[in-house]
Order: sequence, then C-alpha cells, then structure tokens
Amino acid sequence: MILGMDLGSNTLRVALMNEKLDLLKEYEYIIGAAKNLSKSKKISKEAISLLKNALYDLKNQEIDTKNVNAVATAAFRKAINTKEIFDEIYSEFNIKFKTIDAKEEARLSVLGMKHGLSKLGLYANNLAYCDLGGASCEVSFKNFSKSFDFG
Repeated sequence: MILGMDLGSNTLRVALMNEKLDLLKEYEYIIGAAKNLSKSKKISKEAISLLKNALYDLKNQEIDTKNVNAVATAAFRKAINTKEIFDEIYSEFNIKFKTIDAKEEARLSVLGMKHGLSKLGLYANNLAYCDLGGASCEVSFKNFSKSFDFG
C-alpha cells in the first residue's frame, strides 16, 4: 500500500493507494493552517491541534503511516514555526513532512486537476490551471507556471 499526505494551507488530504496507484481510500481534514498567518507569521496552536487530531484519527483507523510520502505547501513555507511543528509530528507520529517549493506545488496541482478532469471524462488541450489555496495561488499554462503570494 502507498500512502500520500498533502498538508495544505486549509486541509490535510490523505490518499491510500495500491501499487498500481488506484485510489483505495481518501481522507480530508480541515486544519486551517493559513488562518491569521499573515499577521502572526505562525501556524496557530488551534491548527496544530487539528492536525494532530487528524493524525490520531488516521492512527485509530489503523492507517499505516510508516512509508508515507508527506508534503506541505505554502503556509508551511511561510510560517516561522514550521520546523518545531514538524519535529513534534515526527516525534509523535513518525511522519516526516517535506515542505515543497512553489514550483513543485504548481506542478502537482496541475497533475491533480488533470487527473480529476480525466475522471470526469473531460479532456482538453491548452487549458490554464489555477490552484487558489489559503496562502498562495498557482497559475499554470502549457510550460508556464507561477506562484503568487496570496490566497
């Protein structure tokens, strides 16, 4: 089994897949990491608590996080307390989050949107993609990709 986690500015999304990358189960938790971030420069205690509660929920459902691929996005690039949060998460849950850069966030967002469209039977060339999150906005078109510092 393959487990992936996307810790965004608003949500924690978790996908459990088989070796063929077929989605077996998915989970989504509202975290609100970007809430008040522009003022405080920190992920709030409330968001940290919600994140830990979500991870405990997964643990209680016996989701094996041993080989998880866990990434975090814009809010965690901006926050001054990210390292402390991730150290706590690693200590408590043995999950190592990697903060990805804006370019990688945009690339992965486009892959997700294309996959979602294909599941709906929608195929089109020359689409522009926009991922508006809580702490950033990624815009992509063909080989162009840019992240903006608002969300």
